[in-house]
Amino acid sequence: MIFGRRRPVLGRWCCALALGALALVASAADAPRGADRLVEPAATPQQLGYFMTSGTEDPASSLGQAPLLAPSVFNFFRPGYTPPQSVTASKGLVAPEMQIASETSVLGYANFMSNVLRDGWGPWHGAPHNRSDVAFDWSSFTPMANRPSALLDEMSRRLIGKPLPEPLQARALAAIESMGNNESLTEAQRLNRVRAAALLVTLSPDYLIQR
Repeated sequence: MIFGRRRPVLGRWCCALALGALALVASAADAPRGADRLVEPAATPQQLGYFMTSGTEDPASSLGQAPLLAPSVFNFFRPGYTPPQSVTASKGLVAPEMQIASETSVLGYANFMSNVLRDGWGPWHGAPHNRSDVAFDWSSFTPMANRPSALLDEMSRRLIGKPLPEPLQARALAAIESMGNNESLTEAQRLNRVRAAALLVTLSPDYLIQR
């Protein structure tokens, strides 16, 4: 037992996390049936380098979930929930996290991530700073803005550990290439391309599904 009446043993917890069955599989193909699951909304931004604390509970304009603000004492999900008329249901699997997923929350997440990638997160600080509490440093990406393929590959590598799958990769690349000419990009266009690459990766199923 790692956590119980006695003091928790951090070393055992780390070993359980690092040496668990899913941590040791060589690839997604080797994982047990049904091992993948939808990442909880409030956990999706953590790979971008910050942690949400509050103000993200509105599904229309934010994540539709916030720590310590579950709608009931039973938390957010029913453990046995299965999306109706879905592939998950046809395979006899459960997907509790899908219980709060809807058309509204999907669009709200996309708008929320777009705003955060552009403006940062937290209270706004005026002059001389003119920035939010948490702002992204895109300086390592902007030199690649005139090479959309390299930019998208690097963004994907950092956020999901691999390139986006085809045909999603081709569609994302076409969207980035449409933002200005590679040979005459302004600084604003470079920054917009970088933010677009980050947004397209964070909206992809490979980012949203925990493996």
